[in-house]
Amino acid sequence: MRGRKIPREKRSYRLDLCLKLAIVSTDKALGTQGISLTRMKIAYYAFVAVGLQLCLCGTAQSVDLIVNPDISQETVSRSTVRSIFSMRMTRWPDGTPIHVFVMGDRTDLHAAFSKQILGVFPHQLRRAWSRQIYSGMGQAPTKVESEEEMREQIEKTPGAIGYLSKENTNERVRTISVE
Repeated sequence: MRGRKIPREKRSYRLDLCLKLAIVSTDKALGTQGISLTRMKIAYYAFVAVGLQLCLCGTAQSVDLIVNPDISQETVSRSTVRSIFSMRMTRWPDGTPIHVFVMGDRTDLHAAFSKQILGVFPHQLRRAWSRQIYSGMGQAPTKVESEEEMREQIEKTPGAIGYLSKENTNERVRTISVE
């Protein structure tokens, strides 16, 4: 069955059936009866809106790109950040080696950083690291367990770069802006 397209009339029928089911359950909950197309559309859009809000509320986290205070750059381009975090760029413009620190793939902060700053999904970043490792051309970034550990590692490692949530940055690390 996989790979077959459902004819338009069956898709429309299935959507109508789903909408009717949603309306019927709403009618039972509210104690009302009768299904109209307008009520079906209203219920459908209400369910979609609530679903989107629930999905987006958990991931709305502000992320700052942070570096060791010795790094002189104030801004970096998005493509440079992607190169750094995909482990293709290994030195800062002044020649200092870059040390990349990241959180685990399944953390909310890592997902927010990957999507907001890099514009990629965490699994795509992991795949880029695996390619570098298995081809013998590079290594994976250093993984840390918490934001406190991230801040400590970046503070004491020359050339370090990582990320923190906005509320966890302080004066011991420097925030760098992405163009």
